[in-house]
Amino acid sequence: KLLFPLPSSLLAMTVQTIVLDPALSLIGHAKSQVDKRREKCPQATPRSCCLSRAFFAEVSPLISLAAKRGYLNLGDLWESPITARKSYAELMQLWEKQQESKTPKLWKAMWKMVRGFVLKGIFFQGVATLFQCLNPLFLGALLRILEQRSSGSCADSGSKGMIETALCQEWSGYVIVALLSVSLFISAICQTHTLLYMQQAALKCRGAQISAVFQKMMKLSGVGMAKTGSGLINNLAANDTEALLTNVQLISQVFFAPIIIIVSMILLGLFLGPSFLAGFGAILVIMSSAVLMIGKIFKYKVLQLQSADSRVKLTNEIINGVRVVKSYGWEQAYEAAVMKLRTDETWRLKQQGLLFGVFVVIILTTPIILAVVTFSVYVGMENVLDAPTVFTAIAYLNIIRFPLAFLPFGFQSLLTIKVSMDRLQKLMVAEEMTPT
Repeated sequence: KLLFPLPSSLLAMTVQTIVLDPALSLIGHAKSQVDKRREKCPQATPRSCCLSRAFFAEVSPLISLAAKRGYLNLGDLWESPITARKSYAELMQLWEKQQESKTPKLWKAMWKMVRGFVLKGIFFQGVATLFQCLNPLFLGALLRILEQRSSGSCADSGSKGMIETALCQEWSGYVIVALLSVSLFISAICQTHTLLYMQQAALKCRGAQISAVFQKMMKLSGVGMAKTGSGLINNLAANDTEALLTNVQLISQVFFAPIIIIVSMILLGLFLGPSFLAGFGAILVIMSSAVLMIGKIFKYKVLQLQSADSRVKLTNEIINGVRVVKSYGWEQAYEAAVMKLRTDETWRLKQQGLLFGVFVVIILTTPIILAVVTFSVYVGMENVLDAPTVFTAIAYLNIIRFPLAFLPFGFQSLLTIKVSMDRLQKLMVAEEMTPT
């Protein structure tokens, strides 16, 4: 009463008029604005047109809104169909089923959770690979048309095969150019869908992993915490969960890179004859060296992660017991222990970087070595290099270049993901507190 001398009913009416009514009106106005923005940028529904989904036309309203306004608010964005809570619940159900087997594996539960996205991505990558292998054939046919018309062989009325007769038609050039353009377009669209599905799978795994680490950390007993350590938990939440997200784009290359290399070498054999075997031998030698490099890199990666876990664990223990350390004058002893761990970790990172540099040099020089060896043997066998043969062979060599470059990186990504999964499984099987 000293603070508010007005009657209680009058005070309530005043507060409602001055504070509550404007606040409620602002909240209602903000909600209506969000609803209008969501109507302008509707979320994708199963009834969406197939062409709209194929060409990502559903994001056009969102892009138009961003172009008009210059920025986007949180209310403008769609609700994500993939949430960490749903992913974690699904992972825990699959992990419980895995624990019923004799040898439970966390990666099997993770695979069952995201195999729908991964299989879709692999399918689109397969379609893109098919059209990539067809592009050099269309290019060779187009060059053959130009060669025949420039040499006047089309005017010759002699016996011709069905293919030569078709290539001499006036409309043949337009058809080949149209087929080449459609092939390139379909290949680009399929690769984009592959990236989309792989990214969705990675985000789902990442959300489930972070939630699993947090929930398991809250349930660990003293024995379980002693076996895992705070360093492992910190690195799992900060680094290992990002391993799949950063390496997922190379996983699809692991499946189709060998197929692209084999099919391209077979087609090179049709154009160049037995001389392609020289290039194939060069590939085998280079890939053997790359596999050895990957094995060494993987070894130093495991050792570096172990040193990082020990360093983080020791640092946390020093911080938690800093009063005891200062009281007994143990600063120099602990500093020497931490510096030793940091020195070991830095040395292993250095060795890993040196091996990776040599590996990159080998992979980047592979296409040049392959082309030099193949054409040298082809010319040494007293063959004549004409424009259709040269450009078609170079086109296939360019196709081989990317699988050769990304296949070793893909294997390294798989090894990195395997290490992260093993570390996460070590935490998941740790002893928990007994509920009381």
